[in-house]
Amino acid sequence: MSRAFLVLILPTICCAKLAAQENPVSVADSLHELGKSYYFSQEYSKAVEVYEQALKIKQEHLPEFDESIQKTAFNLATNHYQLSNYYQTIQYLQLALRIRTYHHGYWDQRVATYHSVLGSSSFQIGLFREAHSHFQEAEKIYLRLLETDETIPFRLSGVWNNLAVYCMEIGDYQQAEAYLRKTEKRWEEEDNEWEKGLVQYNLGELYRQRGDLARSLLAYQAARQIWETNDGHNKLYWMANCLERIGITLIAKAPENREEAIGYMKQGLALRIRHFPEHGETYAAYHNLGLALKKAGELPEAKEYLQKALDLILKAEPVDSFKMATVSTELGHVEFEEGGFEQADSLYAQALSLKKKHLPPGAVGIGQGYAYLAEARLKQGNAVEARTLIEEALRQLTEFAPAPFDDFSNLRNIAPIAEALVVRASVTNSPGRAGGEETLSLKKTLYDLRLASRLFDQVRVNHYAAEDKLGVLQSVRPVYEQAIEICLKLHQATSEKRYLEEAFQFSEKSRSASLHENWIKRHTKFENKALAAIGVEEERHRKRMASLENRLFEARQKTPEVAGRLEEDFRESQRAYYSWIDSVKEVLPEYYAVNYQTEVVSPEKLQRSAINANQALLEYFVGENAIYLFVLRQDTMDVKVIPKNAGLDERIGLLKEGIYDFYAGNTDGSDGTYDQLLDQYSATALDFYRQLITPAESLLKERLVIIPDGSLAFLPFEALLVSAPEEKYSFEKYDYLMGSHSISYNYSATLWEAMARKKLRNPGGPVLSLAPYYFGGEEKLKEEMEQRPVPGIIQRDSLGPLAQSGREAFFIARLWNGSCLLGKKAQAKALLEMAGKYRILHLATHAEDNEQEGEHARIYFYGNEPVYVRDIYNLKLDAEMVVLSACETGAGELQPGEGVISLARAFIYAGSKSVVNSLWKTNDGAASLVMKIFYSQLFHGQTKDEALRQAKKKYMAEYPGETAHPFFWAGFIGMGDMKAISF
Repeated sequence: MSRAFLVLILPTICCAKLAAQENPVSVADSLHELGKSYYFSQEYSKAVEVYEQALKIKQEHLPEFDESIQKTAFNLATNHYQLSNYYQTIQYLQLALRIRTYHHGYWDQRVATYHSVLGSSSFQIGLFREAHSHFQEAEKIYLRLLETDETIPFRLSGVWNNLAVYCMEIGDYQQAEAYLRKTEKRWEEEDNEWEKGLVQYNLGELYRQRGDLARSLLAYQAARQIWETNDGHNKLYWMANCLERIGITLIAKAPENREEAIGYMKQGLALRIRHFPEHGETYAAYHNLGLALKKAGELPEAKEYLQKALDLILKAEPVDSFKMATVSTELGHVEFEEGGFEQADSLYAQALSLKKKHLPPGAVGIGQGYAYLAEARLKQGNAVEARTLIEEALRQLTEFAPAPFDDFSNLRNIAPIAEALVVRASVTNSPGRAGGEETLSLKKTLYDLRLASRLFDQVRVNHYAAEDKLGVLQSVRPVYEQAIEICLKLHQATSEKRYLEEAFQFSEKSRSASLHENWIKRHTKFENKALAAIGVEEERHRKRMASLENRLFEARQKTPEVAGRLEEDFRESQRAYYSWIDSVKEVLPEYYAVNYQTEVVSPEKLQRSAINANQALLEYFVGENAIYLFVLRQDTMDVKVIPKNAGLDERIGLLKEGIYDFYAGNTDGSDGTYDQLLDQYSATALDFYRQLITPAESLLKERLVIIPDGSLAFLPFEALLVSAPEEKYSFEKYDYLMGSHSISYNYSATLWEAMARKKLRNPGGPVLSLAPYYFGGEEKLKEEMEQRPVPGIIQRDSLGPLAQSGREAFFIARLWNGSCLLGKKAQAKALLEMAGKYRILHLATHAEDNEQEGEHARIYFYGNEPVYVRDIYNLKLDAEMVVLSACETGAGELQPGEGVISLARAFIYAGSKSVVNSLWKTNDGAASLVMKIFYSQLFHGQTKDEALRQAKKKYMAEYPGETAHPFFWAGFIGMGDMKAISF
């Protein structure tokens, strides 16, 4: 059940002292006044005790419908509400309502208030239909009285807030947001800070339930900030709620937030225990902690907290409490993940029974309950019952069970429907069918997976924050894997090519969606001036957010006291951006539509317009149990299913270690250590060739475009070995994959096709090369240009001088008649101001990746001034190529489904058609040598991939033996459009 903030509107109550009276009614009145004083001191149990005495006396000595009874009954109900005794609250409120209506009629402000509180109480115990009815009655009365009572707007806003909470519970998020926006506007006009916090809290609930976690966190933080500086009724209780919600949202955003998230939640629990030990809602703190631990994968501890929550509910609530449904469902999820399908089944069945009792038909909770139960039955091998249950789930979630869903605009609960369709696909594809029935079953399964995929696309489009879009992509990845598997089975059964093509498109959907979206947005030319202006405004918002986030990152490392101030500025910039997107979505939907493209390229289009006759595209999809390799050429398409050996990530690590540590690792320097590293490299390089390349060997062309997946993005395919080396230390003689193939990479085939298709709009100067860490001066540089350079011991891995970088940058600029900035001239400001004016950017400098937070990777300029990934995102490049001759510019944080968040990716995002980058820390001399040969090859008309291949081969020929080791050259890779450069 939603833990959103329901509004309880209280009458004005005055305190008075108890005076002894002989008249029983006077004694009751005195007890009534004493109850008020206990209420204001938050001693609710004592207040309940004296109010009950007062009510008993009044009912014995006064007429049945005396108004004094009504007042005491309502105050008694109010204190029970504060103790979460909702059944007693309803009992006494109904008494108060009957008396009030008898004396004042239906169109009375207090009658509306009683309906509002009855609605809140009914909601808390899961009587949602009754709650909705009471809220509607209250709204109707307040609207009638709007012109006659100045307090009505405030009270009406409270009812709208409660109606929003109800809509959230049944899954009608669009209507919920409409109510909250009306409430927000009203309380802005009233300038009521406490209630502004209330709206923010409920917006946080709304966004969290929709999966829009970045906006959810902002809203909760805004509510917390308001409540910390403003007093309101039961402030500490709602602060506890807010802390817990911040925690659960943080953990939902990313597992690495676990420690911070658990900290927030334990703060909330401590507040509850310290200040509200007898409050019935304390169970929620244990429930939320259980949810957070489940998200973090700590299932035994999660189960412990969830069981504590259930025990508290059983102590305070009737056995059919709706709260039991909420906690039982989560306990069921834990049991399911641990493989306890029978226990999960029992918990799901119990929860569903309670949901059906409390929720209106068609509520999202009922549909989800049937879907959970169906999945548990399927896991136990009962496909027949699972089929019946999942059809009922879809019937509850939609207006019709076998829905075509051609028009998504009428669907309220998109994500739950998509999840239910995935379950139905699994049911349909369960074992036990044969022959023609099996083929039909596969087609039905694929139909459901297609629909689910389209619905998940819609969910992702509705999220504004990149990390939330990524979260959707990661959660739906198993759906894409299942769809690929089904497509391949259908192709095997029918020999129809379209199933291979569809499998490829599912693979494409699983990768780099946000990068492709932003590429399309950046390179769409708007003829409409209004749309073009909107684009400029969005850039302004993004630049401000990027600047603040980079400053915040630096402040957290150095000056935490400054970080606190910057954090609020950053949050405010996010709020302003999301609010702006809301307005754009409403006013200019065509701009919004361009921003969030979900279509992927078809194999037929790739073969027709992107793949050359001497090219083959190899796209990998790394699944749970297999690796799918899609091979596309102009004339053919095939898919290879490769067994996935255990420890893929570890084996990639061993290969890179075998290469990198040979020269740059902390070894003991003995021949035995070097031999061991060479054996480690050659064994893994040969093993990867046999696993990843051999299955498609007969389909390869001279030029390969590789679309890796997951940790394969860190694999230097050029350095894979076709055969075992005969002379261990003659590295130039090794049989590398690069020996017979030029190789380039990309994040997705969809992006590759778009990059290849892009034409430069305003070609500027030929080359801008920068070498910020060359301090030799022009005279020394002229001398060095006449010398034969050799690889040295200097690595581009610390912020020291780079002796060879000046020669490299000057050679490239002179060759292409471009501009060269050395030393002090090569400042960060120069890059940011000049980058968009050149067709080629060459940066010979230092850089650092960030494996935890990829968008804090940075490249350095004169004075050790960093330019971060987010700064690069906001450049507007019209470039053929960016070359990052620096350390780890292609390394960084691996985000499943999106790829490596690196400096290279940032320059692609900013508009470059291609990027040459490095997978590890580079050697200054070798980098300079490889780059000079690379540019010479480009100058003579070679394609970029072939130029890079020839540069590596010529480098090995000129510097054979140990200096030909892959450490020196294999880390440089090309990404994007590899066509030759012509001026």
